[in-house]
Amino acid sequence: WPNRGSNSSSPHRSPTNRSLFFIFELYVNEAAWAAHEATDHFKAAIKELLPRVTRRERVPFIPFL
Repeated sequence: WPNRGSNSSSPHRSPTNRSLFFIFELYVNEAAWAAHEATDHFKAAIKELLPRVTRRERVPFIPFL
């Protein structure tokens, strides 16, 4: 899905546990990430998906080199 400010988005699923997955997203800055979270499609996806989630962990990283 194309997002302004997003450099990359890559969903991953465990090959041994189909209910275990994560989505790696890379944004140009925190403002771009916040803008993505403010979109209607993000809010709709969260509303639909969160009831199905047993554990949600958001881990932000920043470049160190």
